[in-house]
This record gives sequence, C-alpha cells and structure tokens, in this order.
Amino acid sequence: MNVNEAFNGNKEVAKLKSKLKRTHSLCNAIYEYYGYIYEIKEYLRLEQITGAQELWGELDYKTQSLLITAPLYGGVFTTHERAVIRGFWKVSTDDIEGIR
Repeated sequence: MNVNEAFNGNKEVAKLKSKLKRTHSLCNAIYEYYGYIYEIKEYLRLEQITGAQELWGELDYKTQSLLITAPLYGGVFTTHERAVIRGFWKVSTDDIEGIR
C-alpha cells in the first residue's frame, strides 16, 4: 500500500465516521422527540397544517434539520410530509449561526 492509498482510505473512514455520527444524532432526536413527531404526523394526516407548523416551530433548528432527513437515510417523515413541512419551515440567520 502506498501513501496515496493510505490517505484515501483515511478519507473514506472519516466520511463513514461523519455519516455514522449524523445517523446516531438522528436516532437520538427521533427517540427524544417521538411525541412531537407523532403529533406532527397526525396533524399532517388530518391536513391541519397550522397545528403541525406550531409544533415544528417549537423545535430548535438543529433538531429540525435532523428530523427533516429523507426517509432513504433513516428520516421519519415521508417525502410528502417533508414537502409540506418545507412549505412552512422558516429558517432565520440566528438559527444558522446557532449551529456553527
């Protein structure tokens, strides 16, 4: 194994560790906010967007950004539910600054 192969292997390991860390954070958020998730899904099912929007707004930006994860990557909201949520999801610069 030459130096370039070893370096590329380390980059791959770092990427996998990063993905694993995000997945772990997502699982923790799902566990911690299961009640919110259930209620938001119920409001969306009943087409009561205002109720879902209010509950979504109570969550901090970091949690929102985890929970909006696509179902393909372990997210709990369907593609349709995510589209509705994106319609009312308001992100401020304070939210973005808070996660840096």
